[in-house]
Order: sequence, then C-alpha cells, then structure tokens
Amino acid sequence: MTRVLDLAWTADGGRTSFRRHRYRWPYVVHRLFHPDPADPTRALTLVQSSGAGLQPGDHLRVGLQADPGVHTEVRGQGATYVSGTPEGAPAQEHLTVEVAQGSAVVVDLAPRILTRHAHLVQDTDLIVAPGGAAAVVESFVIHPEAAGTTELTYDASTRVFVAGEHDPVAIERQSLDGVHLLPSALGAFATVLVAAPGHLPCPGCEVLLARAARTPHAYAAASELPGGAGLVARLAARDGLLLRRGLADVTTALEEIVRHVREPATVPRKELMTS
Repeated sequence: MTRVLDLAWTADGGRTSFRRHRYRWPYVVHRLFHPDPADPTRALTLVQSSGAGLQPGDHLRVGLQADPGVHTEVRGQGATYVSGTPEGAPAQEHLTVEVAQGSAVVVDLAPRILTRHAHLVQDTDLIVAPGGAAAVVESFVIHPEAAGTTELTYDASTRVFVAGEHDPVAIERQSLDGVHLLPSALGAFATVLVAAPGHLPCPGCEVLLARAARTPHAYAAASELPGGAGLVARLAARDGLLLRRGLADVTTALEEIVRHVREPATVPRKELMTS
C-alpha cells in the first residue's frame, strides 16, 4: 500500500536535509527547520494533518529513513481524532523507522483522541544500525464521551530490529479494551521508547529516564527493553494536558539519551549519571 508519508534525510556537507520528501492526504510537510545553529546535523520536521481525523477502515502507512550523520525530530502539530462506528473496521497506522549508524530519529506525532466506538491499531517497526538510535512517543487520550464505555479498543505493537537482521530483538505491546475498568481519574496514556539494540553505551540512561518519569503530572515508570534493545517508559494521567506536561519532562531526558547514544565518544558519561 502506498505510504501517505515517506521521508528520508541525509547529511549533506554536515547539514541535515531531505533526501526524499513525499506526502499525501492527510499529511502535509513543508520545509525542514534547523533549531540549533551550533549543530546543523540536527533538524526538525513538522507534520501537519489536513484531515478531520482517522475514520473506520483508514490505513495510514508512514516510512522514515535516516542516512548516517543525521539527527532529526519528527513532530505532529496537534492531536488527531479517531472516530468509530458500531462493528466498524479498525483504523490502522503502520510506522517504519530506519536509522543508520551515527544517526538518531525521534518521532512524536501527537496524541490520538479515541472517541466512542473507536478502534485503533498501531504497528511500529524500528530498524536500527549499531551506533544509531530511534525513539518514538505513542500517546492516546480517551474522549470524555467515551469514558466508562465498553465500545472502544486500542492495540499497539512495536518491534525493534537490528539493521540487516530478520528477527526482532524486542517486541513491546499494549492494548486497551476495558475502558470502563479504568480508574475514573485516568484518561490519557503514553509510551516513550528509545531503541538502540545492543549498543546503548550508557548505564545511567535507565536511571535518568526513570528519574524523569517521576513527573508530578502523571503516573509513570521506566525500564529496560528485553534483549538489550533499549529503554521504555509508560505514563498515565488524568487528561491530555497533564499527559503532555508529563511527556515534556520525559522527552527532555529522552533527547539527552538519544544524543548520548549517537555521540558516545563526545558526551561525558557523568552528564547522564544521577547522584
């Protein structure tokens, strides 16, 4: 199936630029931004959504690829509604992120808002070469009108691969099909995952992520992925606003971890250790 978003970056003369830049409905991507004048390899890609949201049966495929020497963040500019109908087909999103040696890609396409009868399936493949890192933030918020119902489901699966290998080194799954069983004070959730299989040269990174996850805005916990594939943090909050505040605390640590993985020889280890 044709990708609705197909982006690739390369380091041209030490400056990150698009190597491939394709998009179609519901996405729009304009120029690349360079937020740090001191680091031209770092780039920011803003993804706008021109559609009203995900409808039953929609299938969105996204492919992101980073050549060596690239550090890019891919961010959405607003939450996306996921609509549903009784007995309707699920809306599906499939994301593939390929990261070369010495590169890092951070993806946060903003929360999905699950309305009554919504059924969302998300599948993510992170394919990372040694010396690279891929990080994704997946989040969703339950619409107030859908709280307490049994008519909403969410399924997500993330697989981490070493580039060139056929079998994943880690699989991370989460699902929700019992909204009515959730505590009434919880309505927003997120998973923050950084994949650097077999080469996370940072014993203090798990400590850093766990400390950042102790945000006052959300319940959170962090741990290692199996197989030495990386780190993962989960957050749960009362609403989308508090979730975003909690994610801000965690993603600050995430950026530091990604920078450390990408540049292990130049980032002092003590910067990431806690007392």
